[in-house]
Amino acid sequence: MPPSRNKADEVLRQAREALWAGLDYAPGAIYVTDVSGVLLYCNRKVEELTGYKKEELIGTPLLTSGLLAETQEARTRILQASGATGETSGPDEMRLTRKDGSTLWVEINTTHVTQPGGDVTIGFVRDVSARKQTERALEAERDRFRGYLHITGSAIVLLDAEGRVGLVNHRACAILGYPQKEILGKSWFDSFIPERFRDELRDVFDRQMRGEAETLENLENPVATSYGEERLIAWRTTVLREGGKTVGVLCSGEDVTESRRAQEQLELSRRRIEHMLKGMIVVIERMTEMKDAYTSGHQQRVAELSTAIARQLGLPEETCVSLVDMAARVHDIGKIAVPAEILTRPGKLRDVEVALIKAHPLVGYEILKSADLPYPVAEAVLQHHERLDGSGYPQGLSGYGILPEAQILVVADVVETMSSHRPYRASLGIEAALEEISRGSGTLYDSDVVAACLELFRRQGFTFSD
Repeated sequence: MPPSRNKADEVLRQAREALWAGLDYAPGAIYVTDVSGVLLYCNRKVEELTGYKKEELIGTPLLTSGLLAETQEARTRILQASGATGETSGPDEMRLTRKDGSTLWVEINTTHVTQPGGDVTIGFVRDVSARKQTERALEAERDRFRGYLHITGSAIVLLDAEGRVGLVNHRACAILGYPQKEILGKSWFDSFIPERFRDELRDVFDRQMRGEAETLENLENPVATSYGEERLIAWRTTVLREGGKTVGVLCSGEDVTESRRAQEQLELSRRRIEHMLKGMIVVIERMTEMKDAYTSGHQQRVAELSTAIARQLGLPEETCVSLVDMAARVHDIGKIAVPAEILTRPGKLRDVEVALIKAHPLVGYEILKSADLPYPVAEAVLQHHERLDGSGYPQGLSGYGILPEAQILVVADVVETMSSHRPYRASLGIEAALEEISRGSGTLYDSDVVAACLELFRRQGFTFSD
């Protein structure tokens, strides 16, 4: 070989050795292999990682050394020694077996270098065992979390930022009627929401993704199932964030299809019963009218005033107001047991006749009790002549012993009776009636009921219908 060539080779060898000597003090683990994967060089950090001395490693084929515990394919990826200078491979993660038999996870990046003395591959190794341990712990936590999701009785669906299904539990699969693999990755709105609800629910989803609603509760909407039936789900949705950025929405839902159907049936039954009760009240009113037309008209007007007072007091419409109206319309039904000539006779009545009239609340109670009307209709009828001071009849109740519904009837009954014409006397006028309840407010009559009644007549212009 010409001397000039020998001199050049020597210069290259010295330059390479100088470079490798400098790499000994690099902060990371570095190695060099030839095109066949034989280790030509490794620095001190490689010794620390592997537990081997340089002398034990250099000259060893990396593919068959037993250092890398991954598959042949994984080991081969880091030994690529073809292509242009600067071509890189990695990062590749794999287990490295140390001299003492222990293993650790490393990340390897390689760079191909073309040089006159032969192409080489330079590898940069980083210990990632701590990170892998953390990842395994996180994965174990995720597995436990997934396990919890699958055993919960709620349907769980995770939507990504595009509205695609990223996670679905067993309960949600059972409701939808699809296996998990046929749900994951699909558009939730296009695949599982009935078309008539899609735009509305997309708008709700978009608002959450924009941060306008962190959590939404009791969001009910139907889902389309594989067997053609829609199921109504009550959802609770929560925005998910990573690094301050909204990345999706977690939805937890309960199938309320059957409960809503049951509620609808109950409401239908309630309306039917209410219709039957109203029909029964009409029948009782007609019975009273056949006995005494004045009494029938009196009950209707007392019902008008009683319901107006109940509303003025702010009582619930579907319960208290409707029951007060019902009781008022039949409160004098007991007078069918009193002869008509006694009810219409002018002048002073005999004691026995007065006793017969005072018995009408009790008679009415017995009739209505047998009709099985809702509480406290019959009880309010029984008490509509009681007074706060105990001077009323038939039981002589006082104070809180008188039902609130009955206290409304008491005031409405007095006002209507005094202000209306009767066969045995002319009307005393509405002002006389209002003066009467004003004088008795707090002693004979409930003060709140009196105040409500006065407000209706004197400020709101209430009048009885003809």
